[in-house]
Amino acid sequence: MKFKALKISIKMWIVAVTSVLLIVGVNAFNNLKIDLTEQKLHTLLQGSKNIVSKLDTPIVIDYFFSDTASKDIQVLRTYAKRVRDLLSEYERVGGSNIVIHEYDPIAFSEEEDLAAEYGLQAAPIGNAQDNIYFGLVIRRGDHGVDKDKAEVIPFLHPSEESKLEYEISRSISKLSNDVSKKIGVITGLSVNGGYDMHTRQMGQPWVFLSQMQALHEVEMLDIDLERVDDDIETLLVVHPKKLSDHAVYAIDQFVLRGGKLVLFVDPFAESEAGGHTHGAEKNAQSSDIKQLFSHWGVAYDSTQIIGDATTAMTVGSNQHGSISHLSLNTLTNSNFASDFPLFDGLESINIGSSGSLSFSSDSKFSVTPLLESSVKSALMPSSKLSMMRDVRELWNGFVPDDKTYTIAAHLTGNITSAFDVALIKEEENQAKPEGSLVDSAETIDQDAINKEKMDKATKLHLAESKSPANIMIFADTDLLTDRLWVRVQKFFGQVIAQPWADNGTFVTNLVDMMMGSEDLMTLRSRGVHKRSFTKVESLQKIAQESYLSQEKALQDKLNETEQKLAKLQKSPSDGAKVFELNDEQRAAIDAFMKEKLAIRKELRMVRFKLDESIKSLGFTLKAINTLLIPLLIILIALVYRFKCCNKS
Repeated sequence: MKFKALKISIKMWIVAVTSVLLIVGVNAFNNLKIDLTEQKLHTLLQGSKNIVSKLDTPIVIDYFFSDTASKDIQVLRTYAKRVRDLLSEYERVGGSNIVIHEYDPIAFSEEEDLAAEYGLQAAPIGNAQDNIYFGLVIRRGDHGVDKDKAEVIPFLHPSEESKLEYEISRSISKLSNDVSKKIGVITGLSVNGGYDMHTRQMGQPWVFLSQMQALHEVEMLDIDLERVDDDIETLLVVHPKKLSDHAVYAIDQFVLRGGKLVLFVDPFAESEAGGHTHGAEKNAQSSDIKQLFSHWGVAYDSTQIIGDATTAMTVGSNQHGSISHLSLNTLTNSNFASDFPLFDGLESINIGSSGSLSFSSDSKFSVTPLLESSVKSALMPSSKLSMMRDVRELWNGFVPDDKTYTIAAHLTGNITSAFDVALIKEEENQAKPEGSLVDSAETIDQDAINKEKMDKATKLHLAESKSPANIMIFADTDLLTDRLWVRVQKFFGQVIAQPWADNGTFVTNLVDMMMGSEDLMTLRSRGVHKRSFTKVESLQKIAQESYLSQEKALQDKLNETEQKLAKLQKSPSDGAKVFELNDEQRAAIDAFMKEKLAIRKELRMVRFKLDESIKSLGFTLKAINTLLIPLLIILIALVYRFKCCNKS
């Protein structure tokens, strides 16, 4: 008995000592974290680390989450925990330069007033007094609580989790940089909204522009401008239709003095005038900038579009079901410049009726193709689209010419001006109004003013670039339109953009690259926490195929039975007398009804077995994935114990 009591006492001591060691270990290694996820979902990306490590002033992150009000919303609380873990990573990497404040905005509290003052979005739940606040306010520590100098994320929607690290790092980068860099936009399209003739209201800005405006200071420039201001670092020119000579000259000089140019032209801008316009004026929806292209050695035909059989998007047709649209294309990794950082993490970019770019051998530029068609492509007249009534018409006479076409390219190199002398917008002579002291026929002489403007322009004229030019050219504008890459919806008054292609990320990447924000480029494409069981999905497809033939046979038999039944029950066409069934017909109808019910029951059983099979496969594989590691640990422990017992 004494020996048994001693064994129990020893075991109790072992348990106690183990518990103490576990508690000490947990506290000692509280900050130790090992991220075993494939895409390092719980670790800051290198770009974020670079941004935080460069901080020379503290950044305060105010984290507002209605912890009390959300006690019954488990999905939101789970996401809130992941957000807090991410903020802890910023805190760990940034040290004293990242300060986290947490707030629980209870109704009628000072915290709720502060959240409302910052402009955080309140999502109502339950009765009218319950609101959920879930957002971030990021500010410089030396700016206090000045809301005008803070970056605000109004509501952290779980569907936008993949962009959260980017948004936080972008805000930190923007706040840490005292110098504001501007982007100028010259466009012939209504990217800023414009008046919608269908709704008779002002439209919303295109999402790509809204995203740019959230990241940078954007200035919309007059399409007939004389000079691009010196505070513009990057210039976007979108669909430059019929630019004046002095506007083209302004772009030329902007590039020569070191400005970065992103140029979008299009042989057929489907976004202009609502898309296809049957019988429209020839090339009415095309754009070009011939004087610069000719000087730069860029060949671009504004009357030709690319048709690509490999990348053609599948579109719906009321008459013919789904069909491939030759001029609406989804570009993937095989169409991207693989070694160019713009495309890191991107999967697809959608384009529409794009043109082709080529470059002369004597061009002074170093050219890097960014987007290319597949080899199963060919050029076709853009007029096919303007007159098209059926998508199938594009396939008429289409023969791939086994070569790729360049859709977008990056140009760098020292160049000269396309203009020998300076150009200005000359002021015209104006007639004096009637009743003035000077005779109305007498005009105001503007020659002196024009001469002064020309002298000034001549002094500023550059004949060659000060540094290597940096230009990106795209032969498509439709990739910027919302319809090709994003769905926009409202969530409690907040506009939520849900992309289904990577056009927006790509455009933001190239702007950030031009603006010198390379660290931010690495942050946009991030994995998500919810991952599918690919093996389960594969087995689901196998199971579906195994039951498909049986289900089809039963469905065909059911259709045939229903047709026979309908034929028997159909009354005489003359309608002259009441339709009467004889005994044989009644028996046949009864038999068909029984057969129909039996087939429908069998069909339900087939579908039930399919569902049960899929559930069984899913449960089995998930159980293996979930329990395998614990079972292995237990097995190792048992083997170790067995060996120890044998030795003793």
